[in-house]
Amino acid sequence: TCVQVEAGNGMMLCNTGQAATGLTCLGATCDNMRLHCAWPQNYVITQQPRDLTWFPTSLHGTEETVCPDDAVAVGLQCDSARCARLLLMCAKFEPSDTCVPHCDYLDLKCGDDGCGGTCGECSDGERCRADVGRCFPYAKTEWATSEQNMSRTDLVTFGMSCDQDYCARVNLIQTGLSVDGSSYMASPWISDNEGARYFWQEDDDFAETLSADCPAGMAISWIECKGKHCDNLRFYCAKPLNWVVEMLEDPVVTSWFSDEDLGRRDCPSSMVVSGMECQKSSRVWQGCVRDCGDYCDYKRLRCRKIMPEKPGKANLGILAASQLPNGVEAIPWVGADNDSDNSAYASVNGARGFGALGLNLLAFVILLTFFPEQ
Repeated sequence: TCVQVEAGNGMMLCNTGQAATGLTCLGATCDNMRLHCAWPQNYVITQQPRDLTWFPTSLHGTEETVCPDDAVAVGLQCDSARCARLLLMCAKFEPSDTCVPHCDYLDLKCGDDGCGGTCGECSDGERCRADVGRCFPYAKTEWATSEQNMSRTDLVTFGMSCDQDYCARVNLIQTGLSVDGSSYMASPWISDNEGARYFWQEDDDFAETLSADCPAGMAISWIECKGKHCDNLRFYCAKPLNWVVEMLEDPVVTSWFSDEDLGRRDCPSSMVVSGMECQKSSRVWQGCVRDCGDYCDYKRLRCRKIMPEKPGKANLGILAASQLPNGVEAIPWVGADNDSDNSAYASVNGARGFGALGLNLLAFVILLTFFPEQ
């Protein structure tokens, strides 16, 4: 799981029983941060967090701080402009001869229990994300056309399909992750011929650009279209509940798709759709005779990784198959059963997580250089 602090101030605290396994800097001066947490294997956190002193002692200095020998880091607090000072939060831990599965305590429904067993299996058509221990249903929305909008589902999108000539109708492939319905933001209109106007169009019936992306931390939830053959598209983005959309790397871009081929593209496993692009159409004088990409016939998706903020029952953004909203039709998961991001106990194996980062269970060290304020 991960905990994030925005705008350079605030507290990041691991879930109860977890220890910190890593720290990611966001922003040019590390003023926004993300703390990664996991459950230590064969160790137990036995005490409430206690604070060390603020560091560095001199502004913009380079300094390190270490938890006591019998403690591990469980949180971090940011203070001053651009997170210029930090407070490391530590908690006592003890070795445990008995491995205690986390399934019941965290209400994990699937995946590794941390002791060599499993928390359960998902129903047919669903997929387990071991990093959160929950089964995910999948669904497709209603078709959207130039004459009819799809219903708003408040779900996260991981794929898109289209059919009929020139992809004249489109729908979204979604998973059982809810979004914050108050956070919606609309993209500009996109199409294959940005800025072009034709005699059959109304004054506002034209596209502004070939492509668009969601604001940081958001994913596509629904889409509308207008114009001939649904060629002008606009999507709506929202923030997933209790999930973080990763913004550190460039988005993964799918291949082009259209009604002429399979008519569908999905993001890679553990990713969601955060942007969309229409292929620019070609003309006869450019050497194109057929399949020239008119009416946004060829589309591709931009995808970003999504990570849970909370595990199990504490993650309020996950819906069961029986809770899917009206306006969607349940479909089976068609991808691989497992992938590298969701390997069994990848994010809840404390000992393995610490070792992979060059840390140990006796001390957690943070060494940061703070940049001058701008």
